[in-house]
Order: sequence, then structure tokens, then C-alpha cells
Amino acid sequence: LGVVVTNNGYSDWSTQNFDPAQRSIAFLIQREGSDYMVFYRVPPSSEWIQIRVAHLIEDTGKPVLVGLYACC
Repeated sequence: LGVVVTNNGYSDWSTQNFDPAQRSIAFLIQREGSDYMVFYRVPPSSEWIQIRVAHLIEDTGKPVLVGLYACC
């Protein structure tokens, strides 16, 4: 499980282990100014687990592009 952030022309990613037997996951992204916090939870749990905090240097207040990615 990971989060990729492209910031000021550079990309980095955070990763952590995730049980491959899980078939469902929910994501939450919270914005506070130029800071973004990414959380996930595995239903039916209601506990949100933080997986990333990112500060966007070029935050213009416009919508942020978010999507899924896969790699191996």
C-alpha cells in the first residue's frame, strides 16, 4: 500500500505492508492549507489509519489530481 506525491517536479512515494487477502479498502484525503493527509481503512472497521502527510509547494488552490496506481 503506498502513496505517490509529485511536488515541485519531483516524485516520491511512501509504502507499507498490506494484507493481500483484503478485498476492500477505503481512502480519505484531508486538506489543511497546503498540507494533505492520506488515510485508509479496511471495512467494516471504522478506524482511519494515516499513511502519508505531504506538503505541496506549488499548491494553487485548484483541484488536486488523485488516482490509483499499481506496481510490482
